Formats: sequence, C-alpha cells, structure tokens
Amino acid sequence: MTNPSNKFSSILPLAALRGGKRGNTPCEGCEKSSPPGEMETVIEADYLRVSLMRGGNETMFVSLTGIGHGVAGLPTEEFVGTVWKGGKNTCVFISDLKRTWYNDRRVMDEAISYLTELKVDIDPKRIITIGNSMGGFGAILLASLFPVDSVISFVPQFSIDPEVVPNERRWKRFRDGIGKIIYRDLAESFVDRTTYFLFHGSGGLDATHVAKFPAKPNISSFIFAGSNHSLARDFRSRGHLGEIVEHCASGDSESLSHFLASHYAVKRTTSSVRT
Repeated sequence: MTNPSNKFSSILPLAALRGGKRGNTPCEGCEKSSPPGEMETVIEADYLRVSLMRGGNETMFVSLTGIGHGVAGLPTEEFVGTVWKGGKNTCVFISDLKRTWYNDRRVMDEAISYLTELKVDIDPKRIITIGNSMGGFGAILLASLFPVDSVISFVPQFSIDPEVVPNERRWKRFRDGIGKIIYRDLAESFVDRTTYFLFHGSGGLDATHVAKFPAKPNISSFIFAGSNHSLARDFRSRGHLGEIVEHCASGDSESLSHFLASHYAVKRTTSSVRT
C-alpha cells in the first residue's frame, strides 16, 4: 500500500491550533489522575515505584513515566485512563523516581523481574510499552530487554549523553545527577520482534534527536509540523490520544497514517523514505 504521508499534509500545524505556544511543562505526559479503579503499588523504593491496575488479559500495557512532577515533586503515572480503558487492559506503571533515564540498573532489573512474574500470572496476548519524553526513551529501551509486541513512544530522546547530544541542556540538572550513563543512546535498542510507533515534534532541540533515530521496516516515525515537546498533550486536548493509541495497539500503521494525515500536518518516515 502506498504511504499516504511522506510529505506534510495541508492540515493546520499544531502551533497554529494552539496559538503557537510551546515549551516544557511540569507534567510532560497527558494524564495524571487515575480513573475509577484501584491502582496498587507493588514496588516502592526511593529510586523506583511500580504500580498495577488489573484488568483484562488481552493486552498488558506498560507505561513508563517521564520527568513530570506529581506529589512531592516525584514523577507520576501517565496515560492512566488511555491505557486502562475502564478495566479492559491490565496496566503496569514504572516510575524512575530519580529521573535517570532508566540508567539506574536497579530500575530496569527490578521492573523486569516483576513484569516477568506478572506475564506468567495473567498470560496476556500482547504486551505494549508506552511513554512520553523520558518515558518514551524508557519504552523503547524496555523492549530491548523484555519481550514486547509494540512500542508507543511520544517525543523520546535518542540520548541524554552530552557526548551524543552536546546541545541538549533542557534536563541538565537531572542528567548531571545520573552519574554513570549506561544507556548512551537508543541506536542498538530496536529489535526485530517489536513494532515501533514513534511520534516526534519537528522543531527546536527535538529535531536533533529525531535525526538520530534509525530507520528500519518495523519502525514507523511520525514527525509533526509546528509541534515541539508537548505532542501527547496536544493529542489529548484535541480528543485524539485514545484513538492514536488504539491504532498503534492494533499494529496497523497504514490506518494510523491515514488518521494522522487527515487531522495533522504530519510526515511519516520509514526505512523506505529515510536513509
């Protein structure tokens, strides 16, 4: 099937729809509050919190937090209502409380140990990771360390290492506190078993990261004209976030492409159009 969105469509860019305002906000994700339903904390440490919302076992969503501030300034669970769907799905929320971009080995080691046990317990038919910004980085990284069917990643960084992205200073105070950077970049983190849906802003420092992501047949990258780092929030404000996630969860990149092209100025890049 022909790719419908190799060029920007004529739909108004997000900047025009939102008055041109841009910038990072304390909550970089799209949701903070929990819908009706019980969220259980299953792991709690000063560096990691893992929370669970039990639902159906068709799909297990794993949401990784960005740096957004919740209670006491800590990262808070994101995409809660979008992925739980009123109990349709089982959802795990992984919070890197020190904001290390998941470079604290304990975070991934302990989270993966729990996910492995939960997978045996509920036997989901598919596992999907999702995240925004730092959480988008984590969603891609986790899929290289644990079997995942699909990744949904909004405005992920390619790297937080100053040697890789020397101009990136937006999160310098968190980056400076990481210590040893174990995961220098995501170049080798894309695995053949997983389908990836990446959503990028087109301007500012986000463009620096976009240019570094690899192009492979199983990676669909969507770049939005006039948008920067608040992309997931923009989708939610227009009522499209849930539908976008549903398209990704179905694995149908063509229907997703058509939906996005009908609403946004968007360009899709794949291995066939980017070298």
